[in-house]
Amino acid sequence: MAYYDIVKRIDRIDCLIRMKATGSPDELAHKLNVSKRQVYRYIDMLKDQGKEIYYEPYSRSYCYKI
Repeated sequence: MAYYDIVKRIDRIDCLIRMKATGSPDELAHKLNVSKRQVYRYIDMLKDQGKEIYYEPYSRSYCYKI
């Protein structure tokens, strides 16, 4: 996979997290057309950048800690 594609997907995840519209990991995988495992890798990449991310089951979305 090209570096550009990875950056593009991470940017999309970031945008969806800010809108609290990621959905469940399965739904996010479907939105990005990747596997659920790949979603977890992208989330880990964001965490490696210092972002504090958690999954909120009530809103069914990933969120940033403030």
